[in-house]
Amino acid sequence: IEFCLFGNFCPPNGRHYVASYSVDVWLREDGENTEQLYDGVTAEVEMEDGEYSADPVCFALPDGSDDDEYYFEITILETGEYEATERVIRSGVITDTEVRSFFDGDDNLDYLHFFYGCGQTDTPPIFTDPEDEAMNYKACLKDLNDSGAVAFSYARLEGNTLYTSVLAYNLESGEQHPQHIHGFTDGTNATCPDMSDDENGNGFIEIAEGLSDYGDVLLPLDEANGDFPVALGGMYFYQRTFTLTDAMVDDLDPLDQKVVVLHGMDADLDGAGNDYTYTYQPSLPVACGQYVNTDMDY
Repeated sequence: IEFCLFGNFCPPNGRHYVASYSVDVWLREDGENTEQLYDGVTAEVEMEDGEYSADPVCFALPDGSDDDEYYFEITILETGEYEATERVIRSGVITDTEVRSFFDGDDNLDYLHFFYGCGQTDTPPIFTDPEDEAMNYKACLKDLNDSGAVAFSYARLEGNTLYTSVLAYNLESGEQHPQHIHGFTDGTNATCPDMSDDENGNGFIEIAEGLSDYGDVLLPLDEANGDFPVALGGMYFYQRTFTLTDAMVDDLDPLDQKVVVLHGMDADLDGAGNDYTYTYQPSLPVACGQYVNTDMDY
């Protein structure tokens, strides 16, 4: 499978430049880097029609039958346009499932766009700055209730500011999909439910049946107007920055004891089995995943 990168660099004066950078890539197994796949692959910045430009840098990654992980390090380099201290500005793990999220059909491959010093977050923020003092988290959400949904949630907690994003696909198109951070405030670790939680035996884990595993809603990941993202073509990309109260920070921290739950699918909760009984159930959980701290080995 192929994964591509493109970057922008902003020095202290704030001007955006096309970034030059080198990339090292390793296979990752059991929390350790193993085989190095790429060593110092460089994004070359060239003058074209009077402006500096660069193409995305792409990497062919081995895709085994199991879940695969790859560790990336991105080092900023100088160009004729700007000066930069050469150092690693992004590092972290990306999974093969995340890589596939950049595919749009069979013939179109999008790239991860990262920004350094530009006052904006990467889209999505998969890799982090190793010198960043903020806490960075990632959750891989697996499907519930045979929904087929897959999602990734990224979070960055810096003081009372929480930057959040969710990339989700294989969802009911044209519908709002509620999404929340769930957890406990007494130190209990939140987890994702399984079919043993189906107390009424209707074949679905309903929202109340999962509360003993994932806890109450601590933060709705909604828009500023209170709406939730609408899936178009079965997917959406959500971003929002929250300013939290001290009490909210206390409830959410540590974030790696919390989970993200996505909701909303067509289902026959009564078990009648007739087509007309399948209706959109906005509260029905469709995917769940626990945050991990990406600043630590995992």
